[in-house]
Amino acid sequence: MIESILKETGKDALRYLPAKVVPAAVNFAGLLIFTHILSPQDYGNYFLVLTTISVMTIIGSNWVASSAIRFYPEFKQKGELDGFFTNVVLSFVFCNAAILLLFAVGFLALRTRIPPALGSMLSVGVLAYLFSAAYLVLLYFLRASLQASAFSVSEIAFSTGKFALALLLVFLLRIGAVSLLWGMFVASAVISVLIARRFSLAGRLKRALFSQETCKGLAKFGLPLAVSSLSAWLLVLSDRYMLGYFGSAEQVGIYSVSFSVVDRSIGMFYSVLMLAAYPIIVSTWEEKGKRTTQLLIRELSRYFFILCIPAFVGLSLLSRDVFTLFMGKDFIESFRLVPFFALCSLLMGLFQYLGKGFEIYKRTFLLALTFLIAGVVNVGLNILLIPHHGYMGAGVAKSISYLILIVLGITMTRSLMRWLMPWTSFLRISLSASVMGASILLAKGLLSPSVASLILLIALGIVVFVLSLFVTREVKESELDFGKLLLGRIKGWVIRS
Repeated sequence: MIESILKETGKDALRYLPAKVVPAAVNFAGLLIFTHILSPQDYGNYFLVLTTISVMTIIGSNWVASSAIRFYPEFKQKGELDGFFTNVVLSFVFCNAAILLLFAVGFLALRTRIPPALGSMLSVGVLAYLFSAAYLVLLYFLRASLQASAFSVSEIAFSTGKFALALLLVFLLRIGAVSLLWGMFVASAVISVLIARRFSLAGRLKRALFSQETCKGLAKFGLPLAVSSLSAWLLVLSDRYMLGYFGSAEQVGIYSVSFSVVDRSIGMFYSVLMLAAYPIIVSTWEEKGKRTTQLLIRELSRYFFILCIPAFVGLSLLSRDVFTLFMGKDFIESFRLVPFFALCSLLMGLFQYLGKGFEIYKRTFLLALTFLIAGVVNVGLNILLIPHHGYMGAGVAKSISYLILIVLGITMTRSLMRWLMPWTSFLRISLSASVMGASILLAKGLLSPSVASLILLIALGIVVFVLSLFVTREVKESELDFGKLLLGRIKGWVIRS
């Protein structure tokens, strides 16, 4: 039973794969280009605006999107999807009207204390936020309805469109990092309209279907997730504000570029798997019960380790080469932060599996509390370390806080749905990754730094890791079949391109 579920998850993951690979490649290309054009200070202001947008998105969009994923199957079974869409969209509109009002009041109150360059970016950032938040909710409609291919096409169109427009504005108008925000605004607006037309939302949204009870149900599930996400924000992004306060926008830029590289590499691996897995985990819970869901999450955790442990090792060992070869000279020192961020990304991906009991049992308050404790620890450590150690202190603080998050997650989910750690697989995978790391270090000492050498080292690492998995007998027969399917898909993409 588990194998058949995993097979379907794997097929969905392949459909979602382009939605993460292409944006990751586009974002890396953007970093490569923009770190050569923009100054760390300009980039730092841009990331401060992105951080502000992320807070607004958490409050005004993330919880609505999460509720859509959780409740879509129930409304579909009852044949009430028009009511579902109506109440989700109205919840989004009401919430964001309040957010925009609060932002306007806050901006006017603090305008004399905000640097002019940052203030002008924030004005554009509001437009970018509004449409990117709507895009997120509509994107989750695709995910909830298991339209993986449409999801992938939308994400690819958004990332490439945003990048192309930003690049055009940077070179033609020379307006700096604000070009990235204009690109986000235009791309999210266009694609939001296209997704809305796909669902025929204009004809399905009806005032008569508005239900206070339904909206309360969405809010009851989703708002604690917003609190959870705000707590996660303290853990993930608040250090940018503190670096800006205790340090400078330049430090924010250096810190954020390193974080982006890691997030678009290791983060890509675990998010592809979770994009496919989460709706199936919820369906398995509804149809098969607790024990089958636990076994499914254990196997998914194993796949997470196979994807992310070697990525963590490889990225940590090759970070200096990557930044020296590809990033602007003002950003090369960012490589020093990569091992910290790689560890954090690994731990955050793991938490998505061991913490699923919070969401399945709708105990989102406990999830919020877990993130809040780790986030408060992160803020406290940042206050202690940043004034003396700058962005390196922020990296250490983040790593410690993520370790605390994992310990809290394991402890607090035991009474709900205990996470089953695949210990044997973890040890075999870690051993294989260690052999891979040793081979990379040995070969690295024999090669001079170059793009060709970097590609060779990455290829060597992949081959050694896969062979080590076979030697340790970690690879299953069903996974060989899936590997053949993956190669067939890749061959098809190459031929079509």
